[in-house]
Amino acid sequence: MKVNRSRGRRNDPWLERVNAGTRVSVCIPRNLSPFSQQPVDSAVTAWESDDLSVLVDTGPFADRLDSPSMRAYSSEIVQGIPIRVVGFEDDDGATVVAAHVPSVLSTVETPRVPVTLMVRARPGTDPDIPFRVIRSLRLSE
Repeated sequence: MKVNRSRGRRNDPWLERVNAGTRVSVCIPRNLSPFSQQPVDSAVTAWESDDLSVLVDTGPFADRLDSPSMRAYSSEIVQGIPIRVVGFEDDDGATVVAAHVPSVLSTVETPRVPVTLMVRARPGTDPDIPFRVIRSLRLSE
């Protein structure tokens, strides 16, 4: 897995922007390391540390985050595209915040695909971090 890392915002030295697929990037804490998680029917890029994991699914079957158990936090706009932001607590007590983009901008050669960004923060992690990662999502053509 090739990971392109670049500096995050200047006032946020602990963040760095990483590519998560061809047309998706996100800012993550510098202490996260890439790890391999490749489902059969998806294109997943993921990073983790002891207290945080970030997963970006750019496959055609990316989770739409519409399960009744997922509480919607908001509907936000990223580059003019509405995204659904949800949150829930998993079985281990970790807070999970996720965002779904119905489809990334397409080109003639590449069809539209959905994107799901999921951030899992273990208990005791600053609760603002998952939202900062979600809000850093960027899409390109």
